[in-house]
Amino acid sequence: TSAWAFLRGLCLSATLTTPAELGNQICTDPDDDKFIAAAIAGHADVIVSGDKALLKVSSYLPTSADSGTNHAPVG
Repeated sequence: TSAWAFLRGLCLSATLTTPAELGNQICTDPDDDKFIAAAIAGHADVIVSGDKALLKVSSYLPTSADSGTNHAPVG
């Protein structure tokens, strides 16, 4: 199915990283900082999330945070 093809492509293109050290809390929800740290360390082009606290700090990131409704890669 197309879902399996998507997951296979994701697995083939994914890179495991060690999250970056942020130093300070970035999000109002500290549990979301791990996603920012991973995105920075992995040089992610985009973070797709429906989490409002994470979307509010998108200006902090060198990447784009997107709700997924109008998702397009940056660059």
